[in-house]
Amino acid sequence: MSRLTRAARRRTPTGPPGPRRASDRGALGIAGAVFGAVGLFVLPIVFGPLAVLFGYSAAGGRGAGLGTARRAARAGGRGRPVAAVVAIVLGIVDTVLAIVLIAASPGAGPLA
Repeated sequence: MSRLTRAARRRTPTGPPGPRRASDRGALGIAGAVFGAVGLFVLPIVFGPLAVLFGYSAAGGRGAGLGTARRAARAGGRGRPVAAVVAIVLGIVDTVLAIVLIAASPGAGPLA
C-alpha cells in the first residue's frame, strides 16, 4: 500500500493546459502557412480559415494584438513569429479568393 501511495505522489497532476511553448507556436505557424499556400491552389474556402486559425493561435491567440507585438519587440523579444503572420495573411487571401470565386460562378446570384 505504501508503494502505491509513493508512486501516486510522484506523478504530476494533469490540469488544464498552460500557455503554448515557443516550439508549439512555431509549428502552428508553419502549419498555418502551409495551409495558406495549399489553399491558393486547392479548396481555398476550407484551407483559408484553417490558415487564419492556425496563424492566430501561433501568434498568441487572444490579446496578441499589434500593440502586444510592439511592446515585445521594444522589450527585446521577437514579437510575432513570421510564420504566424504569413499564415494569417495567406488565410485571408484564400478566404477572399474563395468568396470572389463563389460570387462570380455562373449560376450564383439572385437572377440565376
